[in-house]
Amino acid sequence: MMSSGRDNRLPYASAVAWVHGKSKTPLVPSIVIGVITILLLVLNVGNQRAFFVLTSVAIIMFYIAYMCVTGPLLIARLRGKWPTPDHGPYFSLGRWGVVVNLLAVFFQIVVMINLAWPRPAVYGADHWYFQWGAFTFTGVLGGVGIIYYLARLRGRPAAVLAEHRAEAVLPGAGRLLRPGNPGGGRGTAGLRNLPGRTRGQRGQPDLRAVPCLLATGGAEPVRRPDPGQGADPGVGARRQPPGVEFRR
Repeated sequence: MMSSGRDNRLPYASAVAWVHGKSKTPLVPSIVIGVITILLLVLNVGNQRAFFVLTSVAIIMFYIAYMCVTGPLLIARLRGKWPTPDHGPYFSLGRWGVVVNLLAVFFQIVVMINLAWPRPAVYGADHWYFQWGAFTFTGVLGGVGIIYYLARLRGRPAAVLAEHRAEAVLPGAGRLLRPGNPGGGRGTAGLRNLPGRTRGQRGQPDLRAVPCLLATGGAEPVRRPDPGQGADPGVGARRQPPGVEFRR
């Protein structure tokens, strides 16, 4: 929920993705999910069958989420688009990739059918909307999602909210670019006023202490000075091997 808000895919995205300054947790998602959980537990007291239906539907929704990953990946494998030519030294299943991927998709489909099967022991036989609850509840939730997508999100690419965008640190030069600051600055001059930064020798920001994060949505690279280019030798001597670092 927080990540969907951060990517501006939910209503009131800024409020949903807001992280509490003291607890460092997404406050709104925590409260909303907690309240919904309590209501579902109260529902179990009054109508146990409805709770069984919701439990089955929740598991089916998990498998649908997994299918949104394994399904497109299998299609990409069959079309020869995965792994890509520049896959590099990263882990790969090689020739077994298609087989494992196909088995994963098959297993997920079988499990969803098994969970959704309208057996009276789980869904009852007195109310059709309970007996076919896996389809009715999932269909209603899916329909709401489709309507919201067509009305608000269609044609609008996902973009990280400005307050959640990251800064990248790249070896090679001393140019800083921040979201909303296209001019940046030279060396470490543009690093002033960054929240939560630490300092190394000679008052320069200690970039090693910054967590490496991947970010999207237009965060532009921050280049770290190299030795021999007028950079602080204290920073250059401690710099990490070449790579990409993303810093909030």
